[in-house]
Amino acid sequence: MMYRFTAGFAFFLIAAALVPSPSSGQIVDLCGSDASSNGGCIRVCPKGDGDHLSDIGATIYVTVISQDQPIPNIPAADFWLIGCDPLEEMVLCSGSASSNADHPTDQQGQTTISGPIAAGGCSDGLALIVQGIIIPDPDADCSVWLCLPINARSSDLDGNNIVDLPDLALFAAVFVGGPYDKCMDLNCDGSVGLQDLALFAEHFEPVRHRCL
Repeated sequence: MMYRFTAGFAFFLIAAALVPSPSSGQIVDLCGSDASSNGGCIRVCPKGDGDHLSDIGATIYVTVISQDQPIPNIPAADFWLIGCDPLEEMVLCSGSASSNADHPTDQQGQTTISGPIAAGGCSDGLALIVQGIIIPDPDADCSVWLCLPINARSSDLDGNNIVDLPDLALFAAVFVGGPYDKCMDLNCDGSVGLQDLALFAEHFEPVRHRCL
């Protein structure tokens, strides 16, 4: 899914795009940069101990451009992910530190994101932020977000970065005869069954824990 920018949000992105990269002095090209992934279904967890993107063959490949030239040396911490649907967004743990790049951009302006994501909630598709800029889709005249086909699912169903009894109550309501809820379908197979229960149980902790 792809979601159109609001006018105010588009203004924010354009303003952010005018801020030079602190590592190189170059300006990130809002429409020239790009990212790609084979996609898949990833389990995200508040502790960051869920799937790695590379585990599911969904490593994200990123290229950052400025005036048709690559931008090297953008710090890994300047890359992070959000849910594509602003109404059903993942809740990131520890802010942008939940899903950084594997390394700074190289001389070709390229890096990868292949690790786990410390987050709760769920989202159909992930969008990429680089230095505060949400990368748009160059194939859609940059009028929509570039939405990578990666579905994020978490045992933290209420998105408060804790997998505890309220999450268990939400899961049980669907598991025991309730209507299908894609956020409870932790393996993205189209149903909520025993495999999803096992996946939920792996990260259930009645005692509160904090994000990494």
